[in-house]
Amino acid sequence: MLALLLVALAGCGSEQEASPRAAVTMAGTDRPGLLGQLQSDPAVRREMIFRTQPRGLFQCGARVLGREDRELYLWLACADFSRGPDAEMLSGSSLAAVVTLDEKRNVVRVRFPRQPTLRADIRAMFPAGLQERVIAGNIAARPSWDTLLERARQAG
Repeated sequence: MLALLLVALAGCGSEQEASPRAAVTMAGTDRPGLLGQLQSDPAVRREMIFRTQPRGLFQCGARVLGREDRELYLWLACADFSRGPDAEMLSGSSLAAVVTLDEKRNVVRVRFPRQPTLRADIRAMFPAGLQERVIAGNIAARPSWDTLLERARQAG
C-alpha cells in the first residue's frame, strides 16, 4: 500500500500537495501500512497524546504535503478515543511531521517541530514551499476526526 502512495507521489515535488487519492490510499486501514506503523510508534503516541500507552483506541489521519527522497512531509491528526456507542476523544492533537523511510519503505524515524522553537524548527525541517502552510496549520487529514470517532463508536 505504501508503494501505491509513493507511486502516486512520484510526480510531486516537495512544494506540491499530494492528490486527495494519495491521502486516501495512505489513510487506509491495511496493516502494516504507513498509518499502522505511525499509530504503533511509541514516539508518535507520546508526541500526539503525551503517553505511550493509550487509554482507548489510538488512531491517526494524515495528509501528505510533499516528499523528497525517503522523507515524507505530513500533517498528522492523532487521538486516543474511548470505544463504544458513546465514544469520545480522550486526548489528541494535529501536528506537522517529517517521516523518514528506509529502503523497504518502513518508517525509521518521525520528527516533530518543538513548540518552544516552532517557527525555527519548521524552517529547518520543511522545504521552503511548505513552511508557511505548515505554520498556518488547519490542514485536514484523512480520515477525518469525524471518521475516526465513528470507528471508535463501532469498535465497541
